[in-house]
Amino acid sequence: NGVYEKAQQQAVEGFKALGWPMDSINPPRATFYLWLPIPPRYTSCEQFTNELLEVSGIVAVPGTAFGRYGEGYIRLSLVTPEHELAEVIRRMGEDGFRFE
Repeated sequence: NGVYEKAQQQAVEGFKALGWPMDSINPPRATFYLWLPIPPRYTSCEQFTNELLEVSGIVAVPGTAFGRYGEGYIRLSLVTPEHELAEVIRRMGEDGFRFE
């Protein structure tokens, strides 16, 4: 649980720096994934995940993969090593993926 909690903290801090409203998301404790809303400029979670993959080489699962109520969200796995999670945040920031 400690490993997942540390990864979650790293992700929460990183996405907060990219503008995501992490204070209001309230992620579950000690889990290996994170649900995030897509930035408002996107019309679907598939559009966002496709662009994220094409531009930054980052794989995220569109929320609709888990059912229709997942629209507007993505799910990210937090099982990667610390340096890879830092690389995801870095790439997203450099490539303009912010919650705006």
